[in-house]
Amino acid sequence: MDLLKVEIDIKGALEALAGLPPAAMQAAWRRTLRKTGTWIRSQTAKEVSRATGIQQKLLRQRMVFFLRSADAGKVWL
Repeated sequence: MDLLKVEIDIKGALEALAGLPPAAMQAAWRRTLRKTGTWIRSQTAKEVSRATGIQQKLLRQRMVFFLRSADAGKVWL
């Protein structure tokens, strides 16, 4: 099994969010994680489909994205 690990430098994003109240910052961060997870899910489906010949539609049905905690998420296939 191949492992794909993505690390993102968030220093710039945190500096931009520094003026927000904590609740707004947390909501923005969770929204960012969800959108990034959706993007990773779609890109993974495209690449796996291209490599295996399995339809993307079938792969997307089996993929699951969930937030593990306030600052981490996972995509399962």
